[in-house]
Amino acid sequence: MLLVSAAPASAQSTGVPPATGAVPPTGAASDPAPTPPGPADFGPRVDAATGLTLSPGVETLTVTGAAAGAAITLLDGDGAERLTLLADASGQAHFAYVPDTPMTLQSGTGEVPGGSGGVVEPGTYLIRVAGVTSNPVRVLATGEVADPSFYSGQQIGNGFGYVTTRDGTTLSVMVRLPGPIEDGPYPTVVEYSGYGASRPADPEPGSRIAGFLGFATVGVNMRGTGCSGGVFDVFNPAQMADGYDAIEAIASQDWVANNKVGMIGLSYAGISQLYVASTQPPSLEAISPMSVIDGPWREQWPEYLAGREVVLAGNSAAATTYQANGKTKLIWDTSGGEHVCSFCSGLDGVEIEIGGEFGAEGLPSFRGVSWPPLHDGCECVVRAG
Repeated sequence: MLLVSAAPASAQSTGVPPATGAVPPTGAASDPAPTPPGPADFGPRVDAATGLTLSPGVETLTVTGAAAGAAITLLDGDGAERLTLLADASGQAHFAYVPDTPMTLQSGTGEVPGGSGGVVEPGTYLIRVAGVTSNPVRVLATGEVADPSFYSGQQIGNGFGYVTTRDGTTLSVMVRLPGPIEDGPYPTVVEYSGYGASRPADPEPGSRIAGFLGFATVGVNMRGTGCSGGVFDVFNPAQMADGYDAIEAIASQDWVANNKVGMIGLSYAGISQLYVASTQPPSLEAISPMSVIDGPWREQWPEYLAGREVVLAGNSAAATTYQANGKTKLIWDTSGGEHVCSFCSGLDGVEIEIGGEFGAEGLPSFRGVSWPPLHDGCECVVRAG
C-alpha cells in the first residue's frame, strides 16, 4: 500500500476566523474586503425575521421550516435576486447552484437547467419568503474552518456514532478498535466515501484490510449517504470540507495514537482522499489513494462543455459547443488534424446533444460509444480549450 504524506498544514488557520486559505467571496457581495467569519457564522440558526432555520454551509445554504411549496428567494449581499426555490413537501429548500439569470425552480429536482450558472459563492446572503427578508447569513468557503475546540469537544466512541460538521450536519461513522478502548491509543485510519463506509455489519475493503493489520478504523459516510444528514452532491466543496471536519474530530479522540490519522480506500474512498488532503487538515498524517480518476474534467465532461470550445490533444481536431432549445449541442470537426483515428474523423459534422443540466444526464452516447470517444486505439484525447 502506497502511503503519501499529506500536505503540510503551515498555511492552515488554527482558529476562527481562518487566515490564509480562506476563499473570499467572488460574486456574493460587493464589499472588496469582507469580514472573515466568526463563531456565530458556523452552524444552523433560527432567523428572527422569517422564523425559518437557516443552515449556511460550504458553498451551500439550506432553509428548513417553511410551508410546503413556499417560494424562498436567495438574495446576494447587495439584495439582488439569484434564485427562487419552491420548498419541498418537508418545507426545505437547498441552494447549491444558481443560474446566471434569476428563475424559479422546485427544490430537490436537480441542478439549474440550461448549463449556465455557478455555485453559491462564499459571502453574505439573505433569504426572502412571503415578503419578509431574513437577517444576513454567511456562506462559507472550504478554507473557513471552525475553532479547534469545535472538533476536540466531540466525543466519538467505539462502534456506530456521528461526527458533526461546521454547518451542523451530522455524518454517520463506524469505529472499529483492535482492542479495548482503555488499551489505546491505537494507530488510526479513516475511510471516507458515499458507499457503505459506516455500515456496522460490513466494513469496506480498506477498513477490513487495515483492521487485520491492527489499525483502528473509522468509516465515515459522506453527507446525504448512509445515515448521514445533508444533501449528497458528488465531488462538491462541502464533501471536501466535511472530510476536513471528520479528520479533525476523529484525530482529537483519546484513543487515536499521537492524535494523527491516515486515510485509506479505493475508488470513491480513494478519490475522496485527494480532495480532503487538498484542504490540509492539520491532523492528517498520510493518505493511500487507490483506483482514483485521472481528472475530474473528464469525469464531468458535459458540465464543462457548455458554451466552450473543446480541442483535441496536439490540436488534431476541434469541437464547438453551443446552446439550443435548452440543450447543449456539439459539432465535431477533425479537418486538418494530424493524429485523428478513423472513428473520430467519421463523426465530422455530426451534431450531438449532450444534455443541458450541468451534465446531470451523464455522458452522452453516439453509435454505441460514450462521448468523448474512448475506444481502443483512439489518439483523440480531449482537453478543455
